[in-house]
Amino acid sequence: MKKNEPSEIIIPISKLRKDTSKCFREIKEMKLPAVITRNNKRVAVILDVDMYEDMIKRIETVTGFIKN
Repeated sequence: MKKNEPSEIIIPISKLRKDTSKCFREIKEMKLPAVITRNNKRVAVILDVDMYEDMIKRIETVTGFIKN
């Protein structure tokens, strides 16, 4: 990731409710986690499926090294 590129997308829950399809499209296209906020507090994170699967593989790899 380059220096000034965002590492996440911030989406207020009101925007997610109002335009869910657009929010999901943005998450998929930008390949960034989306932090959902309510009253300016972080309440959830949404990941693109590819990002989620990659994260699970990495966790499995790390825990496999720890077990062995």
